Amino acid sequence: MQSTNHKRKAIVEWIWKHLFLIMATVSIISVLTIGFFVISNGVKPFIGSSSNETIIYLEKFKATDQVKLDGELITDFKNAIGLEDGVHTLTYITSDGIEEIDITVDSKNEDPSQTVIFSDEPENSSLDETVKYTSVLTIEGKTSVLDRKISVVVPEPAYSIVDFLFGSEWKPTSQKLYGILPMIIGTLGVTAGALVLGVPIGILTGVYIAELAPKRVAQVLRPAVELLAGIPSVVFGFFGLTVIVPMIQQLFGLASGTSMLAAIIILGVMILPTVISMTATSLRAVPNYYREGSLALGATKIQTIFSVTMRAARSGILTGVVLGIGRAVGETMAVILVAGNSPQVPDSILSSVRTLTSSIALEMSYASGRHSEMLYAIGIVLFLFIVVLNVVIMRLNKKAGDH
Repeated sequence: MQSTNHKRKAIVEWIWKHLFLIMATVSIISVLTIGFFVISNGVKPFIGSSSNETIIYLEKFKATDQVKLDGELITDFKNAIGLEDGVHTLTYITSDGIEEIDITVDSKNEDPSQTVIFSDEPENSSLDETVKYTSVLTIEGKTSVLDRKISVVVPEPAYSIVDFLFGSEWKPTSQKLYGILPMIIGTLGVTAGALVLGVPIGILTGVYIAELAPKRVAQVLRPAVELLAGIPSVVFGFFGLTVIVPMIQQLFGLASGTSMLAAIIILGVMILPTVISMTATSLRAVPNYYREGSLALGATKIQTIFSVTMRAARSGILTGVVLGIGRAVGETMAVILVAGNSPQVPDSILSSVRTLTSSIALEMSYASGRHSEMLYAIGIVLFLFIVVLNVVIMRLNKKAGDH
């Protein structure tokens, strides 16, 4: 009987052991796969050209349109078509007749405006010459559909990391400029402001709940804080858009209240649950004999809190602060709704700003090619921010442990 029970326990132990191993393996593989995918796409813009050939897109054309490229009928307007160097003829057959457009491609030309040249354009067409590395010919629509566009995309050369990190212009579709300095400043400004606003309030509230509040009051405040943590971020953003933004607009006489200040206020409130919960939990973990010893030496309640218990719980409190920073840096939806999303370097706290996460969320749905890769590169920058935060918290925890 004992042998049977022993075998049964051994089988159960073996199953649990290997289940843990499988789950750990799945987790590690998932993280590594996502990390490799983001990093591999994010570094592409800095090590090579955006593509190996010049490609042509036919946009807004109807399925009934008859278009030929070098005599071959095009039946699928959704896919891109590669173009070799030389002169290509695009024939567009309409009810009014036949239009022929010559497209000259010279990939060896270092001037993007001369890499692709349209000739014999229809009279009702217009060429957008402001677009760098892309030549867009717009043909006036003959039906209710939008004007048809012939876009020839030139391979972009490798982009400078310095221009990426310190460039002040983000114009990915028109001029192919990918400077993210305005978004970095916006992210750091909004995060720093949220910390200045939310951390003192959060820490003092956590101290009150753990050390000073009557038992019945603490029993009400704890679930209230947990409930605040469960509110979706879009609800915070909607509240900010309908309440905070109009208040800022009226108070400062602005044309629009969407600004860095509005984002700071919303994020300051959003990080409160994390800071409060970590502070209160850390203080409750401090042994009672710390307090009793301090009080026995003649210290007051407040003196004991600041000089003894908060010092003993410093590691946990710092962890809550850094987790709050992580949420502020990574928040997207609420910031999109209240910050204004202007990719320009802010000149004051009342200026419209765009954060790094907002850029990814706003543009990933329509980005392609080099533009999409640059959004992955922004993801790498955010990842580096988190790495720095983790290093900081480990250093601070080590110092707190030493003391």
